[in-house]
Amino acid sequence: MPEKPRNQLTGQVRTPLGRVSLCPRGEYQEEETYKRLDVVQSGGSGWICLVDGTVGITPVEGENWMRFADNGSAAMYEEIQQLASQVQSDKEAADDAASTAQAAAETATSAETTATQKAQEAAASAAQAVEYSGNPPTIGEDGNWQTWDAEAGEYTPTDKPSRGDQGEAGVSPTVTIEKVGNATKITITDATGPHEATILDGENGGLVGAVFTVTLSAESWADGQQTVENDQFLAADRYAYIVGPASDSYEAYTGAAVRADDVTVDGSMTFKCETAPAGELTVNIVKLEVPDNG
Repeated sequence: MPEKPRNQLTGQVRTPLGRVSLCPRGEYQEEETYKRLDVVQSGGSGWICLVDGTVGITPVEGENWMRFADNGSAAMYEEIQQLASQVQSDKEAADDAASTAQAAAETATSAETTATQKAQEAAASAAQAVEYSGNPPTIGEDGNWQTWDAEAGEYTPTDKPSRGDQGEAGVSPTVTIEKVGNATKITITDATGPHEATILDGENGGLVGAVFTVTLSAESWADGQQTVENDQFLAADRYAYIVGPASDSYEAYTGAAVRADDVTVDGSMTFKCETAPAGELTVNIVKLEVPDNG
């Protein structure tokens, strides 16, 4: 058995009643088709149609028509017409009000649904933001960025390189040391060519300083740096240091991008690298002292 229609606002079952009020149709016309409760005027009397689809049957007492006003009761007929018109107007107004209420209910339901969806989307976005904040992009083994896939719960590779194109290899200066009498001859070779300087013993004029070597062992690198100790390292401002690999350590030294920090503590110098060299490195150190002219 089909379910009866319900009022969408109240949920109550609606029972169709059909036509429940009189409907004035004016003077009777033989070619017109009349419905139940249609009201016509014929022969000076008022008549109510009793059967839907009545056509071509002149109003007389019987199965199709019922007289409700005798001859001379035109005023009553007009009053009924007015009342029927008012009933129809009230019905239309009620229908309009019901339609407006229904539309308002649908709008409210739609707004509630939208608000719920937005709240769910906001909560999901917040949860995703928390997850991504705990899983920042990382660099994969191929050197490209990896990004977190929240749905899969793992990092996924991308084709985005983490570094730009590598430039041409730089040139790290080499330092050679040669003892000549009471002086030391130093040759520093860089991209522009060799440069020579002579360090004397400090008594015959010229530069004053010292030349020595240090060794960087492969196992001493930690977090890209290691510190070597030598009494020749002095942190006073009047000392300057020229640092370069010995010729047999040049390739490994430059390949690992080794560099020296300034001396800030007496007795030690710290070296840093991009990648830890696999072998032992020999580094030549030239310490120059600026004479005190005061």
